Amino acid sequence: MTIARDLGLQSEVFIALCKYTAIASVGPVMTSALEAAGIPVEIVPAHPKMGALVKPAAEMTAAILVQKRATGRQLGSYLLAD
Repeated sequence: MTIARDLGLQSEVFIALCKYTAIASVGPVMTSALEAAGIPVEIVPAHPKMGALVKPAAEMTAAILVQKRATGRQLGSYLLAD
């Protein structure tokens, strides 16, 4: 988000992350950082290792994106719907 902020694109990147991306986090430190930035984490592996993230991400991403696009999501002052 630092680069997005420096380019004046923070809002656009935030909206794109929340609407068009399934957010995965490999461990508690990254999850805390994402959540502190207001970015919802949807996929977290049982063990904080990159290898353990691959299977859940592959299995869950399509369903998460379908749900996001179907229902929209209210984040702050933005309604994230098509």
